[in-house]
Amino acid sequence: AVRKGLEAFQRWLYGTYFRVRVRYAGRVPAGRVLVAGNHASHLDMGLIKRALGPAGEGLAPLAAQDYFFRPGWRRFFFSRFTNLVPIDRRAGLKDTLRRAARALESASVLVFPEGTRSRTGSIAPFKRSFGYLALKIRADVLPVFVDGTFAAHPKGRVLPRRGELTAVVGRPIPASELAALAEGRPLKEACRLIAQRGEGELRALERREGSRARG
Repeated sequence: AVRKGLEAFQRWLYGTYFRVRVRYAGRVPAGRVLVAGNHASHLDMGLIKRALGPAGEGLAPLAAQDYFFRPGWRRFFFSRFTNLVPIDRRAGLKDTLRRAARALESASVLVFPEGTRSRTGSIAPFKRSFGYLALKIRADVLPVFVDGTFAAHPKGRVLPRRGELTAVVGRPIPASELAALAEGRPLKEACRLIAQRGEGELRALERREGSRARG
């Protein structure tokens, strides 16, 4: 019942309270993928889920265990009523990989490769750990650029202000392309290149949306 109530609230939030625009650079893949989005607000998760439509059902975001699952009401709420996958940022990449792979068995997984919410709204460099995750998990990567969430609900703000939110869903980067990019390279270099590849795709979506707005 609580989950259904939350879903109804999300539909109202992204369907009535905010003006939401979604643009597609290609088809949203039907299979499970590793979704990579920029992170500027707590609104990003819901907006990306809305943008993916039916493919976003059950979307499992990787979330910092020390923030969303700290003892108390947060652990009780997020562990029972959401699909967040707790990630211990101190446990290392292998633990993150194990949890993400398990979640990917039943749903697409959402990751924010910048590591934390932006304090300026600008895209920060993708962490090399994202490259490691994308390489080892062997799933297609779907970039999604979100805009307007920082203005509506930046870090530190309690209640969001109304406005327009935009999500631009890019074309998937095939797992085979990422594997080819890493072939014959040391692991650290391969992870760095894959992270740069994902970041470059997201920045391209940002530029495309900026050009559209100016036009």
